[in-house]
Amino acid sequence: SVIEVQYSNRMPKELPPEQELAKEAELEAAYKQNPDNVDLAFELLSILIMRYRLNRSDEVLTDIEKRCLDEDAPTKNKIKFHQSKAFVRFKQSKYLECIQEFEKQEELICSLNGFEETPSGRTEHGFCKSAALNENIGHCLSRLIVSEGRSCLNDSFWDFTSLNKLEEAEKRFTAAMNIIKENETLPDGVQGQECDVGGVYLGLGLVKDRLGNTKDAIPVLQSAVDHYKKIHGPSGSSLIAKALTSVGKCTESIGKVKQAQAHFQEAVDVFRKTTGDGPLLAGALALLGKNQYKQNLFEPASKTLAEAFRLEVVKDALDLTAVWEILDHVKRCMLGIVTINQGMTPEAQQIAKIGAELTPLAVNKTSDAWKTSKGKLDPNSDGTTALFHMLGGEFTFVIRDYSASKTYLTTALTMFNRLDQSACAGLISTCEQLLAGIPRS
Repeated sequence: SVIEVQYSNRMPKELPPEQELAKEAELEAAYKQNPDNVDLAFELLSILIMRYRLNRSDEVLTDIEKRCLDEDAPTKNKIKFHQSKAFVRFKQSKYLECIQEFEKQEELICSLNGFEETPSGRTEHGFCKSAALNENIGHCLSRLIVSEGRSCLNDSFWDFTSLNKLEEAEKRFTAAMNIIKENETLPDGVQGQECDVGGVYLGLGLVKDRLGNTKDAIPVLQSAVDHYKKIHGPSGSSLIAKALTSVGKCTESIGKVKQAQAHFQEAVDVFRKTTGDGPLLAGALALLGKNQYKQNLFEPASKTLAEAFRLEVVKDALDLTAVWEILDHVKRCMLGIVTINQGMTPEAQQIAKIGAELTPLAVNKTSDAWKTSKGKLDPNSDGTTALFHMLGGEFTFVIRDYSASKTYLTTALTMFNRLDQSACAGLISTCEQLLAGIPRS
């Protein structure tokens, strides 16, 4: 995500992780003493959202919603509320809800005779004349098409509305770029919008990629990296790392895997410095680990993926599909060593041990409501839970913890039999074979 908290078009200054933590504690204490202070609530929300403290952000939004959205509430507070809620929904990957909040914000801004640095009127497409807001909506639209229908048992799909969403995203990014260019021609002494052209480059590059023009997307995305490094220094902002991950993904997708590794590694290094342990570092580590796996660097990949997993599984906006993908790649690393050596090795068993240690962290995040439900299970939520149990069974089988393996595999088999068996036939067979291979005590 390149979306940042900005109640006007101005970008907030990024603080080192330890300073952000201290600032959050300071604002929490002040808000506890002054819970009726809406301006203080928005200041607290800003730091909470930056730190991906999304559950706490939702609590603050609930606290102030009525005061901000009452008919007699100041329009400025309504605008700030919808924007704050949009940022939270974006970082929770709830992109449709995010767009709806941004559109409410847009209507309010357009109903005024300008708002802060945003001039009055609309663009030729009827958009608000805010570069930041158009960029933010563009990023939501471009991500919406890859978040719908995604699960462990059902890959992302491209529906018939996807092209329209990308075209709309491109219009938003183009509108933002035009506003930026107009801003550059303002007479000296006239205060205009402080706009983030790097985010627009990133958005336009991602649209090109998703339209299948990946090779042409890379230089556009690299322009975002270059812009952010020019503004913030070589490692002075998480925005650099966000852009680097996009360059890395596109570079990897055109077959330049080793070159992509350098981008992912640099992104990891920048995130460590600018954000510390957290969701952004988790995502970059997952990309780096999967890249190492593609290069048959199985042992380093397993360690990178394990670190990514431990950060991913404790996120506020937990995505169990992303967690499963990381853990599944740990298994692939184990199998990669087995394949190369044509048999089990101590190195493969060590990776299996890592997987066995990680699996309970994921299982503990799943719901066990399926145990008391009747009929077919949900392929999305319950299917993911079953896959975690299967992975646990495979890891513990390899390290000869047969009691744990039997428990995991029996649970997985029970769940797969209550899902669509045509989609789970291979998974059911694997569980049955492993259970048959467990020595009788």
